[in-house]
Amino acid sequence: MLRSGAFLHCVLVHFWIALDINDTAERLGVHPDSLRGWIKRLESPEAIEKHKVSDASQAEIKKLQKELKRVTEERDILKKAAVYFASHTN
Repeated sequence: MLRSGAFLHCVLVHFWIALDINDTAERLGVHPDSLRGWIKRLESPEAIEKHKVSDASQAEIKKLQKELKRVTEERDILKKAAVYFASHTN
């Protein structure tokens, strides 16, 4: 039976939390052997490499986080200014 990537990711998270194949398989309603196969496939070097974030992407994420922080601060200042001017108008 084919499972979606999101489901398989949840399987892996459940396993990492419980660290017990049989318990995790029972909770998810799957056979322990299927679970073992999915975990092996998801923890393979190829799968890990596929989901790594490149250095360029990490740099872009940092840049966007910095910009988001700046824009959020600007928005907060403008909100305070709007409240101030609204309360001081006749």
